[in-house]
Amino acid sequence: MSADHVFDYSNGLNFAVAFTGYDSDYEPFDDPTIGEVVFNHYKWGLNPDGKTYVGRFPIKHHTCTREELGLDYDSSKSRFLPIHPNFLSQIETYHKKFLCIDDEDLKIFGDFSTESA
Repeated sequence: MSADHVFDYSNGLNFAVAFTGYDSDYEPFDDPTIGEVVFNHYKWGLNPDGKTYVGRFPIKHHTCTREELGLDYDSSKSRFLPIHPNFLSQIETYHKKFLCIDDEDLKIFGDFSTESA
């Protein structure tokens, strides 16, 4: 693979994150004084003028739908592998708290192979 290789959603890259207190509040957590989930990507490289850049940039996300999480038992609309039965009740209970990254931002660039060239 080359440094220009892209691993993205179409290759299976995906994840969802939830932030909860494991209490009886099933609505999304929204108290930045305690904490918040922030998605960023770290990017570096060369600008067209040849100068280097480096920084963290926000990644677009949304509240996952039940369909995306695979809770409506229609695997054609799920964005994830089937939920393991041991975790199904927790995900069902707290499903409104899960955040999904938008497909267009699910990308890793480069060659992360551990094989020798």
